[in-house]
Amino acid sequence: MTSFPGLVLRASCGGMGVFSVDGIQPGRNVMHFEGAILSRDAVKTAIAKNGHDGFLQIGIDTFMGQSGGLDDYVNHACNPNCYIAIQDYSVHLIALRHINRDEEITFDYATTQIDFPFRFDCVCGDVACRGNIGNVNEIPVTQLETYRRYGALPEYILEMTALV
Repeated sequence: MTSFPGLVLRASCGGMGVFSVDGIQPGRNVMHFEGAILSRDAVKTAIAKNGHDGFLQIGIDTFMGQSGGLDDYVNHACNPNCYIAIQDYSVHLIALRHINRDEEITFDYATTQIDFPFRFDCVCGDVACRGNIGNVNEIPVTQLETYRRYGALPEYILEMTALV
């Protein structure tokens, strides 16, 4: 399991989550994700067999599986403090804003999802919680525009949603 200095795993409202040990500045690379690269068909088969999702969409038909490490425990939030940056198969979690000491590390799962084969009920508790999380096209337009301005949307999402 890869170690990520400055991050710890502990109980969260969604089960387990990743928390900062110290404050993290905006734009900082918080962690990188690891895991097997899988096709859409392989993910659909795994979801049908296991009934749950542990996959991160990193391309239109490309997904990353779980690593068994801390990166598997980064939870969703409708008002996140991080975003996913994807370059080829290199996936990083970048601080979107200042993250306080002992704050849970989160990203908006829907920012990477298009035609995603799994949905879930959100438990983030934010006043603007969307309730049920699925695809990028379900994010309110004003929030999508904010993500775009911050560079917080992967290239394939920008191309598919005409937000370039």
